Order: sequence, then C-alpha cells, then structure tokens
Amino acid sequence: ADVPATADADVLHASPLLSATRNGNLALVQLLAVARARMDVRDPTGQTPLLLAAADGHADVCDILLRFGASANDADAGGSTALMRASERGHVVAVRRLLGARADPTQPRADGATAALLAMQAGHAHVARLLIAAADGAELPAEGAPAAAADDAELGRAVLQATLPDGAGGGEGATSEELSAFASTLAKKRAH
Repeated sequence: ADVPATADADVLHASPLLSATRNGNLALVQLLAVARARMDVRDPTGQTPLLLAAADGHADVCDILLRFGASANDADAGGSTALMRASERGHVVAVRRLLGARADPTQPRADGATAALLAMQAGHAHVARLLIAAADGAELPAEGAPAAAADDAELGRAVLQATLPDGAGGGEGATSEELSAFASTLAKKRAH
C-alpha cells in the first residue's frame, strides 16, 4: 500500500502510486489500487495521483484512480483540479472521463480561472466547448463525436461569462474590451 497523505515530503516523493501514475503504468496503478494504496497521497508539490494522471492525459489511469476512491474535485495548493490540468493540455478523453465522474467544470482556481478558460487560453476550443456544455447540464456528445461548432467570439464570450465574477463586464458578462483581449490571445496561440 501507500504512505499517509500527511507523511514527510521525501517519503511522498518515493510513493509507488505517484511513480506509477507519473509513468502512466496502468497495470501497476491497478495493482496498487487493488492493494488499497491511498488515493489522496501527495507529492512534495501537492500533486495527487489523479492530478498527475490528468495532466499527462492518462485517461485509463484516471478511471482506475476514480474507481478506487480518488476525488474528482481535489485541488493542489493553487486550486488546480484534475479537470483543469487535463483541459489546459487538451486531453479530451481524460476531460470526458473526469466529467463522467462528476468533476465540477465550474470550480474556479485560486485566481478565478475555470477549466474552460484554461482550455481556451491554451488553444483547445474543442475542450472548452465540452466544458461549457457540461456546465450548462447538457448531455455530452458521444466519445469521438465532434463538438458543436461555434465561432471563436461566441465561444470566448461564453467562457468569459462563465468565468468572470458577478459585476464584471457590467453584469452582462464580458465587455467588448475583454472579449477583444481574449480573441487576441487566441490568435497569438494559433500563430505559434
């Protein structure tokens, strides 16, 4: 099994579950999960196995961790969740699996960013569309099916409206200036 979540940082760094997760070793993660490894163990930077698996797009590893008790909404010290990590890196299969495990697409990070905003900032509009649909309670398209099309301005406005605190943008969501700045950021991402 694994060490308690409160253990010394050097011990956590050597955690078999964290190592197996980092490496995407599905068989070893499954073996450790069956042996009742602690799903809430953290590395010295506060990362849980699920946060690591999601960041690297190991969707099958995420499934096992979730099935054996990992919390879909646990966050690191900065407030980033597994859904945010998978979203900002464009790992759509991991995003779908996390949403299926009831990961909250509206949960903000410490700086107020949501998974949809992080996905858009990183140029993953298809992931942002999926997250917005989930946040709206819509049934998600089948895995592998294309997301509904929306132009960048419409999608940017939806992401900003979902992300900005009440009162920002005059209470009506994103202002023209905010939307223009967001569109400019997207254009720069695409140019690279």
